[in-house]
Order: sequence, then structure tokens, then C-alpha cells
Amino acid sequence: MNYFLFIFYFLSFGLLSQSDTLKYTFNNSINGSTASNTNQTNLAYLGDNSFRYNKFILNNNSNYSISWISKKIAEDFTHKTNFSYKNWFCLYMFNHSLTRSIEYDNSIGVGYIYWWKYFSLSYGVIYENTGFSILPNISVYRNSLRAKFKYDARLLNISFEYYYQPNFKKLTDYIFYGITKVTLFQNHKIGISFTDNINYRSFSTTKMIHSLSVGLNFIMSNDIKK
Repeated sequence: MNYFLFIFYFLSFGLLSQSDTLKYTFNNSINGSTASNTNQTNLAYLGDNSFRYNKFILNNNSNYSISWISKKIAEDFTHKTNFSYKNWFCLYMFNHSLTRSIEYDNSIGVGYIYWWKYFSLSYGVIYENTGFSILPNISVYRNSLRAKFKYDARLLNISFEYYYQPNFKKLTDYIFYGITKVTLFQNHKIGISFTDNINYRSFSTTKMIHSLSVGLNFIMSNDIKK
């Protein structure tokens, strides 16, 4: 899997670095909170960083959250790399969850995407291999349906991205996850973000992980129309 990821990045950056027309967007937010009655501290990071060259797009999404009191009590990390050309894409995803006792969850897949002005729909087929700290490892093929919306204005940015991924052989075994994010004052490069993060796995003992957070959003981009 690591060899596949190396080839994936090598080809992607090789194609994307051939011209000074390369466009980039780095959009990252940091959120934190504390609860005085339990002395619990929560920290979260959300990243959406992309490079675009003509009809090639390389996108990296990261989502990390951690909670601790006197020691770490919860930790969840998801990273997705998506490389697309025109309407076709391939992806690699990694997931780790202390909350669900998932040591690693690697997924690779291919699919097709269709865009409208602010909205897109995609369908893909992914192979998922999951290693647990307690339970036996599993490997499955899944359908992957995604809906994405993004609207940018001078003072307001609204976006959501949600996935529904049922098992090919057993539809009651499915994953549903996604993020809704509202950012204020994004045109000032540093804004205020409100994030709703949901992750549901029907086969897990901890089925739902859901968080609402407020934090600072940082954006840097040269992907603008001249």
C-alpha cells in the first residue's frame, strides 16, 4: 500500500509541476475547546488543500481530532488523497481511530464525477482493508457515493461533502460520513469557521462519532480568475 501511495504522489506531482499555470488552494482550520467540569480538552484540525493544472486536480483532505483529560481518551484521524483528470478520479484513503480500536484502514478506488456550478456527484468502487487492535482484520469492496456543495463569497463560504459507502455483498454494512463547514470573513485569509463533523459505521461497536466545533480558518490561494 505504501508503494502504491508513493507512485500515486510521484505521478501526480510530476504532471502538476510542468507549468507556471499551476494553481493552489490551502484551506485549513484549527478548533479547540475545554470543559471545566470534567477538565477535558479537545483539539481538532481540518485541512482541504489542492493543486490544479489545466484539467488535472490533486486534492488532499485531512481530519484529525484528539481529546484528553489526564491522558489521551479519544483520537481519530482520516486522510484522503484524490487525483482527478476531467471526470475520472482515483483515490487513496487512510483512517485511524483509537475510539473504534482501528489501527489502520486503507482504501483505494476509482470512479467518475459530474459537476454543476456549485454542486457535484460522484460514484466510485473502493477496496478497503481494515486492521483492528482487538478484532480480526477485514477486507471488503464498497460502493462509494459522494455529494459535494461549495459556495464562495467575499464574506461567507459554505461547503459540505458527504459519503455513503455500502458493502457490495451486504448493504446493512455501510459507512456514512461527511463535513459541513461555514466560514466567515474568508476574504481576509484568516476567518472564523463553524464545523459539523459526522462519521457513522454500522458494523462498529461505536457506531456514531459526531462533533460540532468553532475555530480559526486560514486560507492561501492563487487560484483566481484574472
